Amino acid sequence: MSPDTESDSQPEPEPDAAPLPAMRRATEADLPAVFALLTEAAERLAEQGVEQWPARFERDGGWRARRIEGYVAGGHLYLGSDDQGYVATITLSPHADADFAHGWPGGPSDALYIYRFAIAGRVTGRHLGDRLLAWAADQAAQAGKSWLRVDVHRHNAGLQRYYERRGFARVGTVVTPPRRSGALYQRPSARLEPSSDH
Repeated sequence: MSPDTESDSQPEPEPDAAPLPAMRRATEADLPAVFALLTEAAERLAEQGVEQWPARFERDGGWRARRIEGYVAGGHLYLGSDDQGYVATITLSPHADADFAHGWPGGPSDALYIYRFAIAGRVTGRHLGDRLLAWAADQAAQAGKSWLRVDVHRHNAGLQRYYERRGFARVGTVVTPPRRSGALYQRPSARLEPSSDH
């Protein structure tokens, strides 16, 4: 599926679809909730035999914890909630992962980048990811960016299909051992016309 041909109109919500949660920037006080959502998602991946994330996300001073704390400090990490509590977390950064920045067509600057996207188990299967990715594309447009991008595990075909079904196109692959990510995907932001030079 080419994101260039995706309709601007949104499909009617599924009858059992979760509405878009209330989204806000996370603060330092929210870090326990962020780590809990990420750990829950990591445990589900492990149960499915997907070795993509660590078994747990903890505030242990390691590089993952420092990176997440940095996203919060920079105002790039968001939390979504409904009337029962937190349901999602997503990071939207203007900075490409340094290991993959050279692989993006047109350079890395004209995009927001998705990191650490997780949804609570109690709302999986209710199309919340679709709504959050549409919201993220709108955030990219509001930031004046033409693209919403994500680097995906090179061997996780299921996750690659997930993004492809949501309007993302694979635009490259970067292999940087020992990293397993590097399948590069992008879709247009909610702007009407992406920059013609990208």
